[in-house]
Amino acid sequence: MIEYKIKNRLTPHTSELLGKVAQIYEKVIDKRMTSDFAKENILPEAEAPFFEKSDDKNPPVGFWRGEFWGKWMISAVRAAKYKKRPELEKIIRGSIDRIIASADSDGYIGSY
Repeated sequence: MIEYKIKNRLTPHTSELLGKVAQIYEKVIDKRMTSDFAKENILPEAEAPFFEKSDDKNPPVGFWRGEFWGKWMISAVRAAKYKKRPELEKIIRGSIDRIIASADSDGYIGSY
């Protein structure tokens, strides 16, 4: 492995958001990831393409809906790692389990 010439000084373990930025971050986590609205509307909408597989029903252009789950998941995992919220970790695990359950008989997981 090649070492960086200048090492990073900030890592997720040494950084902390403060002030207005921290308030906005908390609000995003609360409203878009852990709220009842997020659990009942946002996440199911993001998961649906994996079960419907409708992205390619109108070739050559599909709906491009399946990518949102991945973006939501990356954000949620990073938020859970940073904030150490067990509730968010439970939501993430449930979503992963549902997406795995969407696999085709050959193991394919996707929205196409």
